[in-house]
Amino acid sequence: AYKLGQNYLPILALSGWLSEQPGAVVKTVNGSLQVGVRAIPIDPEGRYLLNWYGPGGSKGVFKYITFSSVIQSASALRYGGVASLPPGYFKGKTVIVGAEASGLKDLKPTPFSSLGDYPGMEIWATLLSNLRNNDFITIVPDYLNVMNTILVTLLAFWAFSRLPPKLSYPGLFFVLVYIIALAAYLWWAERILVNVTMPVTGFIFAYAFIFFNEQKDKLFLKKAFGTYISPELINVMYQNHEEPQLGGETINGTPLFTDIQRFSSFSELVSAQDLVALLNEYLTKMTDILLSEGGTLDKYEGDAIIAFFGAPVRLPDHAVRAARTAVRMQKGLSELREKWRQEKGRWPDVVSQMRMRIGLSSGEMVTGNMGSKTRMNYTMMGDTVNTAARLESSAKAYGVYTQISHHTAALLGEEFAMRELGTTRVFGKKEALTTFEILDYTKDLSDADRELLALWPQGLAAVKNQTWTIAIKIFEQTLAFERQFEGRPTNPSRVYLEERIPYWRAHPPGKNWDGIWALSSK
Repeated sequence: AYKLGQNYLPILALSGWLSEQPGAVVKTVNGSLQVGVRAIPIDPEGRYLLNWYGPGGSKGVFKYITFSSVIQSASALRYGGVASLPPGYFKGKTVIVGAEASGLKDLKPTPFSSLGDYPGMEIWATLLSNLRNNDFITIVPDYLNVMNTILVTLLAFWAFSRLPPKLSYPGLFFVLVYIIALAAYLWWAERILVNVTMPVTGFIFAYAFIFFNEQKDKLFLKKAFGTYISPELINVMYQNHEEPQLGGETINGTPLFTDIQRFSSFSELVSAQDLVALLNEYLTKMTDILLSEGGTLDKYEGDAIIAFFGAPVRLPDHAVRAARTAVRMQKGLSELREKWRQEKGRWPDVVSQMRMRIGLSSGEMVTGNMGSKTRMNYTMMGDTVNTAARLESSAKAYGVYTQISHHTAALLGEEFAMRELGTTRVFGKKEALTTFEILDYTKDLSDADRELLALWPQGLAAVKNQTWTIAIKIFEQTLAFERQFEGRPTNPSRVYLEERIPYWRAHPPGKNWDGIWALSSK
């Protein structure tokens, strides 16, 4: 219907149908055209949404009869001949006259226009059939579409921001598919038109909003921690909503300290430019190993690497990761030594013989952004940190390259081959500490390593029992196995044979001896 002021002027098909409804009262009520007891849905402008039955044209839903066949049949009935249409063919039928010639410009697009535009009389025929058969399309009111959109958008916001992706994405995808499937069912079964564009748009908007906020937050984390930890841990931090506390927080973790043995002598034999290249190659390989195990790089101090495990992302297996890093670093340095050895003529022998010491300890420590208001560093502090640093430096007293505290050793399993070095009071510390050496992965031990590890506890037991002759005999046996380790200026067996046992023999510890050896230097 055409709207004229406050009134509606019926169009051709509606006028024809109204002629079939004598005496019916016509009025508009709540967005519909009320004809008697029948309500025809229209919009405020008087427009009606056609319920199309299918493709149009001569092979479509409605029967097409050409004018030529009508004229031929009339002529045949009048003058004799065979009519193409039988007499009374149009009786009881509604005939809509129109043209399908494109030049008359009456071809109209329809939902089936991909198959071609159809004559305008298809529109009248469809509307008239809708009216006669009550084939109306029910349009869901806008307020329900808006409520549906708000609900879906809020649900998407909640899911994307609160749930992990493995739950939110499948769940929301199911909701979206359900909405579209429900809308499709209501359309095909009941001709109820649900606006799916609005909720889908709300869904996309929520996803886009959360996505861009995620990228912003990830960019912040990457800028803040990208030089300290691996990209994988940054993603874990974001997914777990773990952000480090400004000013520091107490955690259980494992600090790691490394230092190259006698590195100061390198500068006397290698040019400054080559020394930088050498150090960069070394630090790159070691840092890659550190980050791949989930460690956090605190800082470089010359050739030293200072790092920790357990922050900013909590790692229940921080000690295992740190120990694995230490073993891999020692193996990585062995690979570098072989590489430098192959680069004959470039490096002096001291480079191809490079060794590093590593110290680990586990326990409570404070991590966080520390420093001044204008310059801060994400770092660690605490007694556990100091202990790890002392273990790195005191490893040279034993001639070992990876020394860990009993706190760390207690958290490691059979993956690592370790031996107790003894109980010492580390220089600068009041409390005694039992320390261990990590030799290698258990699976990679040689036969000589295994024999050494079998004998070693017997020697320590003899020391604690103050049976010095037995201890000397055992350590003389272990000394033979110690010699397999290249590049060590000393070794634990020699430490007991040449230093500690002679001292204890000269100064008997007594019956209540605690077995502690005090280190007099770092």
